[in-house]
Amino acid sequence: PQLANWVDFQRRTYRSNKLSSERVKELERIGFESKPDEASWWKRLNELEEYKREHGHCNVPRGYKENPQLANWVMKQRTEYRSNRLSSERIETLERIGFEWIGPKGKCYDASWSKRLNELEKYKREHGHCNVPQQYKENPQLGSWVNTQRRFYIQNKLSSERVEALERIAFEWIRSTGRPDDASWWKRFGELEEYKRGHGH
Repeated sequence: PQLANWVDFQRRTYRSNKLSSERVKELERIGFESKPDEASWWKRLNELEEYKREHGHCNVPRGYKENPQLANWVMKQRTEYRSNRLSSERIETLERIGFEWIGPKGKCYDASWSKRLNELEKYKREHGHCNVPQQYKENPQLGSWVNTQRRFYIQNKLSSERVEALERIAFEWIRSTGRPDDASWWKRFGELEEYKRGHGH
């Protein structure tokens, strides 16, 4: 325990720049890690990249017997992301390898899409619906994003995961005109456009 306490003290002193350069050099010479969390984070990231090469995705299952620490680490990244405790550098690093912030049960969307979805949920709590005006002064990006989701849906460019996520909060694909068949009509129209692009007629 005395050595552990000493090591902990060296780390604290190192991080607060109170350790002499001579001592820093000696510690670094033997591979001393001033930020063990940083080193272990990158180690797990390498393991995740290896996992992705083998399995084609980053969704390490919760009970992954081959590497339970990696499964726990993946869950921790998602938890820290949702509570805004993950640095932008780590978010970008994870997204570069195709990390999904919502796991297989809630499925996946990237950070910026997830951020807009959260804004939309907040809008719905305040206004009772998801029909954000396109020129919404308080958050013009949200109004534009909502419009884009509708357009992508009609063109069949929205993944089923995103469709499900939006439908969970009662998102209306076509702004209501009082005609209940509007949404399905536009969905079929989008499918027809897709067919025409594929077949030329």
